[in-house]
Amino acid sequence: MKVVVCKSSGLCFGAKRAIDIAEGNPNSVLIGGPILRNPVINNRLEKDFGITIQPDYKKIVSKQKAIITAHGLPKRVEDELRNKGIDLVDSTCPTVKKVHHKVRELTEAGYYIVLFGDKKHPETIGHVGYANDNIFVVETVDEAISNIPSLLEHVRHGQKIALLAQTTKNQTDLLEISVTFKEKGVGHDLVDTTCSAVRERQKEVATLAKSVDVVIVVGGKASHNTVLLKTTASKYKPTYHIESADEINKDWFAGKKSCGLVGGVSCPEYLIDEVQKRLYAF
Repeated sequence: MKVVVCKSSGLCFGAKRAIDIAEGNPNSVLIGGPILRNPVINNRLEKDFGITIQPDYKKIVSKQKAIITAHGLPKRVEDELRNKGIDLVDSTCPTVKKVHHKVRELTEAGYYIVLFGDKKHPETIGHVGYANDNIFVVETVDEAISNIPSLLEHVRHGQKIALLAQTTKNQTDLLEISVTFKEKGVGHDLVDTTCSAVRERQKEVATLAKSVDVVIVVGGKASHNTVLLKTTASKYKPTYHIESADEINKDWFAGKKSCGLVGGVSCPEYLIDEVQKRLYAF
């Protein structure tokens, strides 16, 4: 079977940077959760580098070395840990960090922020922590539209509105929200904070899916950008999301002559290579 690999598959800059930082600080603890949403990477960091997760940041003790994950932290939490004397190592993705700064800048300028993101995602939680509660999170286009009446109240009271996004959200959805807001009278400043690497991979996987018989997406099942890749590819061809080559089912390829292969931005190249080698057997 012919296997076509998406040209941009593999770790993005922010993900690679976070892994390098973790590997350079063995026996540290990760604050709140995994360095990235990829269990293969996280298991390797624990096994080979002694990197463990501390879900409760309040349990991290003074002088202990702790890593801020690629998703970042709310400012209040980071400040509390520094004041406690924790040796902090920051692996926050630079793109995420820019959104932190933008949220703080807009808040200080008096904006009410609408953030398109997943409410329980650590990145979104971090952004909210830079807004002094002057922020509202919407997870879907429909949720954003349903809250237009309350946003109009802010507009009537003369408050400026800004629309931002979690970096791994779909840019098309963000733009749809913006257009609908304008049509319904919710004047706002749109700040497109979606990640360029995620946007590019979305475009590539759509093109790839149209040219093959089936698509395999590799990456963490909890990884938002990877789930988005599956959602996009599924619009065109049967698509399967796996975390490793061991999950491949040969029945998926019955009667298929070509397979597209793509990894999320938190999926290392060696996992893509392992899956590719397994696919050549079909």
